[in-house]
Amino acid sequence: MKKSDLSAHVAAQASMTQAQAAGVVDAVFSTISDALARDESVAIPGFGM
Repeated sequence: MKKSDLSAHVAAQASMTQAQAAGVVDAVFSTISDALARDESVAIPGFGM
């Protein structure tokens, strides 16, 4: 799945535009990246199963 595919699915699930969903997806990835850069643990139960 590409990031654009993920954004499209989020848009459909959350009843928002694809542009809004892309912003949400970017914010989530940025937040995770920032936490990892600070050597914080990131755990999302059920993700990647």
